[in-house]
Amino acid sequence: MNPIVFIKNQTGIVKVLFGTLAVVLIMLCYAVWHYGKINNSEDPRVTQARQLLRKYEKGLESDQYGEAMSILNAMETIYLKTPGYEKSYEIGVIFNNKASIYLVKLETRLLAGEKIDRNEIIDELSPALKYTKGAIQIYENWLSVMGTLSPEEIDEKIRPTFYSEDPALKEVNIDDVIEKRVNDLILAQVETKRRLSVTYANLGVINRYRGELLEAKKNYEKAIALWDRNHTAKNNLNVLMNKPVEKRSIVDRLFPPERTKDIPH
Repeated sequence: MNPIVFIKNQTGIVKVLFGTLAVVLIMLCYAVWHYGKINNSEDPRVTQARQLLRKYEKGLESDQYGEAMSILNAMETIYLKTPGYEKSYEIGVIFNNKASIYLVKLETRLLAGEKIDRNEIIDELSPALKYTKGAIQIYENWLSVMGTLSPEEIDEKIRPTFYSEDPALKEVNIDDVIEKRVNDLILAQVETKRRLSVTYANLGVINRYRGELLEAKKNYEKAIALWDRNHTAKNNLNVLMNKPVEKRSIVDRLFPPERTKDIPH
């Protein structure tokens, strides 16, 4: 090869590499700035509750019922005392998780082969029933108030709950925090329908354990109507009706549809 041509080719390769590296660095800098901005826009009044939720979801063993309930109680206390969160969907999430603790605890005993009579099952599920119904009420009330609002309408509704004289908000840009909260609530308009579907499915499970088969059927059907990809509700309904369990493809299990395309508005 001609040495001059070789040098030109090498120079071209170096230019491409430097160009690629520059693009990567720009993207990296943007990502650091973007996610840093998001983190700085989190509402500091409920930061601890969000940290507790991450601990609840990832840091506990399946049999740590007491610690799990303590975490959820602490989260509930934070949200209830924070203006704007007292009746928000987050309380519904906490209630549904509390109900799940009681459900998992009972099902673990049953799977272990313990003999539990119907009266004991009803007693064990009493708290789960209370929290599940509470979660449904919170979700439905929240959706009726916030479920169809535009970003501008949400901003107008929540802005008065961010008091500039609040010491917890002194070190942040309140406009950024409000913008982040508005975006979270827009996402919640979709996600809370899915959450409500899951909660109705849980209520169906509780009904089934209590021998309330007609109520179980109705609640499974409500769950499916809210979210037609709720396969847990579908299969529980199929078992209840003595029908074959629905099989899902590997692709469907590994790559579920996007959330926003998955739920009726």
